[in-house]
Amino acid sequence: MERFVNAAKVDEVTRGTGKLVFIEGLSIALFNSDGAFYGLENRCPLDGASLSDGFLAGSLVECTGDKARFFVPTGECLSPPEGEHLRSYRVRVDKEDIYVDLGQRSASESEDEIETGLQPGAVMDLAAQ
Repeated sequence: MERFVNAAKVDEVTRGTGKLVFIEGLSIALFNSDGAFYGLENRCPLDGASLSDGFLAGSLVECTGDKARFFVPTGECLSPPEGEHLRSYRVRVDKEDIYVDLGQRSASESEDEIETGLQPGAVMDLAAQ
């Protein structure tokens, strides 16, 4: 079930960076990867570091602590030990607002149902789903 919650303003997440947001007790890292927005669980499963402070290069974020790398659109861990994936959150951008879907499953569980990386101004048609 979808449940989009306002997370931030588009201009609060600078291109090529992450921003930490707290929504309903969840720590979520929002990323702006070349103008596309993504949401991931903020805590690195390998060392507990905050991923919102990580180094973002294209679609990859590198943990500042153990240098683990994660694929931002899905949360897939690309560094040993592989399999320590992050929960990813579907993101919707509506004008200047970024919304995160707190009701959906992670992208790694259901990749074909997840629409991530919407550009500013793009509005997901919820009626069509």
